Amino acid sequence: MGDQEPVGSCPDLQRLARDGSRWEDLSHKSQSEGLTGDEQRMVEALLQQYERLLLVRAEALARLKERGCDVAPLLEPQTE
Repeated sequence: MGDQEPVGSCPDLQRLARDGSRWEDLSHKSQSEGLTGDEQRMVEALLQQYERLLLVRAEALARLKERGCDVAPLLEPQTE
C-alpha cells in the first residue's frame, strides 16, 4: 500500500462513499442511454476499486478469525 492511507481511514471511506454514488449514476445511465468512453473507463476503475475492497475485507476477516475473533456478526447483511 505504500504511502496510501490505510483502508478504513476517513479519506478512504469518504472516497468509497462518493465512488458508490458515482457507480449508481453510471449504472443507471448505462441502462438508459449508454456510456461515453470516459464513463466506461470510470466504471472499470470503480470496479477495480471494489474488487480491491473485497480482497482487503476478506484478508481482514481471515486475520480476525485467526486471532480467535468471532467474525459471524461481520458476515451478516447490514440493515440501514
